[in-house]
Amino acid sequence: MPKSDTILTALKEFSESVTEKMNQQLMGEPEEQLRAPFESFVEKAAAAMGQKAVLAGETLLADHMGKPDYAIHIKKLLAGYVELKAPGKGAN
Repeated sequence: MPKSDTILTALKEFSESVTEKMNQQLMGEPEEQLRAPFESFVEKAAAAMGQKAVLAGETLLADHMGKPDYAIHIKKLLAGYVELKAPGKGAN
C-alpha cells in the first residue's frame, strides 16, 4: 500500500475512534478522548514513512514555561511538541 494510502487509512481510523468516543452516553474530558487515537495515528503515520515515533506525554519544558501534551521523538531525537485541544476548541 502506498504511504499516502496508509496515512489516509490511519487518519480515517483516528476520526472514527474519536467520533465513537465522543458519542457515548458517559465520557470523560473531551481532550482526553483524543489521546489514544492521536498516539495510534502518529505511530502509524511514522511507520508508513519507515520511522518509529515515540510519544512522551505531559513533558515539562526545560524553561518550565509549559507542559505540552506530547514530545514526539524519532530515533531518540526530539521531533517536536504537540498540544491537543478538545474538539471544537481553538488554541487561543
